[in-house]
Amino acid sequence: MTDTSDAPPPLVRHLESHLGAIVNGNIFEEPRVQVVRFEDRPFKGAVTYSTLGVSNHVLPQASGSSIRQELILSCHSRFNGWRPGRLLAVVAQDVLREHKALERGQVLGPAGPIREGSTAHGFYCAPPTCLPDSFAEFGDSRPATVFVWLVPITHAEFHFVWERGWSAFEDLLVTMDPDLWDLTRPSAAPEPNDVR
Repeated sequence: MTDTSDAPPPLVRHLESHLGAIVNGNIFEEPRVQVVRFEDRPFKGAVTYSTLGVSNHVLPQASGSSIRQELILSCHSRFNGWRPGRLLAVVAQDVLREHKALERGQVLGPAGPIREGSTAHGFYCAPPTCLPDSFAEFGDSRPATVFVWLVPITHAEFHFVWERGWSAFEDLLVTMDPDLWDLTRPSAAPEPNDVR
């Protein structure tokens, strides 16, 4: 009989099967959330952070059903010094305090640049299309755990979502193809007074 006492939990196995080995992680208290880091995912030169612990909570959705969630945030590795993992932990803690699931197309912010020198003023909640389809949902929990990609967006992009809706914004991203991993990228949307 195989000893599985040191085997990683199923959710960790799900993460590592798609993102490689966890490089390191930090635990943030009140409420307790861990953020783990993966190198060179979804591509070489990028870094992806994921929460662990948000899915310990069953969160209600606007539809009336409930879900479990974990959050991911990705950027070029040159932004590691900005401590994106801590940003992700702050969002996770807010989600748990609100005790509501994040919805596709929801925007978080704007609250000024997320870091000095960044053009991003907050986040857009999206399915993790930057990763294989099999990553998006961990089905071994009840209810299932869905991963939410927090896409850093500019002030003008916030206004675009508010004016046009999330579907039009995702169409804009496909058309403009911005570098979503660059926290200093130019906006894909026109300035708010140009939005029709």
